[in-house]
Amino acid sequence: METKSCIRKRILAVRNQLTEAERLEKSRQIRDKLYSMKEYREADCILGFVGYGGEVETIPFLERAVFDGKKVYCPVSNEDGMMEFYRFTSKADLITGYKNIPEPSSQAEKFEVKCERTEKVFMLMPGVAFDEKRHRVGYGKGFYDRFLATYEPDYIVAVCFACQIVEEFSVEEHDFLPERVVTEIEDF
Repeated sequence: METKSCIRKRILAVRNQLTEAERLEKSRQIRDKLYSMKEYREADCILGFVGYGGEVETIPFLERAVFDGKKVYCPVSNEDGMMEFYRFTSKADLITGYKNIPEPSSQAEKFEVKCERTEKVFMLMPGVAFDEKRHRVGYGKGFYDRFLATYEPDYIVAVCFACQIVEEFSVEEHDFLPERVVTEIEDF
């Protein structure tokens, strides 16, 4: 069985072969699916992420969620392997953060994971690869696994391109599964 490290290397190479036009069109198809989801429509808060490099383009999704009246937060990560979410209101708010990934300023409103839950929270999760059972290969730093060990959103959706779906691989006990993986072609 292929290791996560080998999968990561192989799938990043495949994903990076997509042209910019292909990536943007496939991203639009994925976003259209997200907008139609009941869980998105009912959510008060979105824990999103800013697509970076060859990832699904998420800024239009984040800006649409703000327009739809949702509170939107995106991750700010650090070298210690910790991730916190801060308020996103527009692309203009973003600064260059950890590993040159665009992120909101840590001066923005922080998403409080310890507060009493009165709002429905929809999380959008990135990943390098997924299998059809929704197991995830991330970037290898464990940011999402550590965050999800301390906080459970109402609904977690991972987004990736169909070329990022792989055969089954070995999983670890601490790995979190999204409720759904959305691609431009098929969902799992």
